[in-house]
Amino acid sequence: MEIQVTNISYELDNEEGMNSLFFEYDKGYFTIARMDDDENIYVELDSQDNGKYLDPDCFEFSFFNKKISFKIDGHRKVDVGIYDTITLLFEPVNKDVFSNLSKTLKNIFKERF
Repeated sequence: MEIQVTNISYELDNEEGMNSLFFEYDKGYFTIARMDDDENIYVELDSQDNGKYLDPDCFEFSFFNKKISFKIDGHRKVDVGIYDTITLLFEPVNKDVFSNLSKTLKNIFKERF
């Protein structure tokens, strides 16, 4: 599933230890987050009813300055209300925003990339 993102926001290691990425698109939103103490990653598409906590090992992802792609391992029979792969397409961001998005992803995935 490809989503053309209209707005990106993020929380980089806030005072509560939260790291999150939030992507809006014309029909809804996608968010991925993790608290410092949580073992699992929280994923949500368009509704809190679709929100799930998933093992970080379920994910493969790639990150570029106009595209983030998350693949969720379908062999784990995970129902997150989304396709196995979600690709977020956005306009390239400036160097500072890209750096902060990268740091946020590193914190969510505990430095896996």
